[in-house]
Amino acid sequence: MPRSRIVVCVPWLFLALFASCKREPVSVEAAMAICEDRALQAAASPKTAIGFGFNSAGEVRTGFAISATTDYISGRRPAEVFETCVLERSGEPPTRTLAEQLGERIN
Repeated sequence: MPRSRIVVCVPWLFLALFASCKREPVSVEAAMAICEDRALQAAASPKTAIGFGFNSAGEVRTGFAISATTDYISGRRPAEVFETCVLERSGEPPTRTLAEQLGERIN
């Protein structure tokens, strides 16, 4: 097999191996703690970054980046993201709403 085919096949092999790994369910409480961050990220507005500088040759370098979660872009509500995430990770619905979860953390 020529080297170019090996280089192309190896990433697909790793992808197939990782895709076959199934995530073990966690407890509802652990899933709620994990999914709280994802729900808060869904509520966060996009972040932007602008940068500039000089390289060792004295050339000016600039950059611009915008980042947003797919949940934010698709318009999903944070409570919906939280419930779906907990159900996917634990196999059970959350025992508290996102608002209750955040209220307990703040108090």
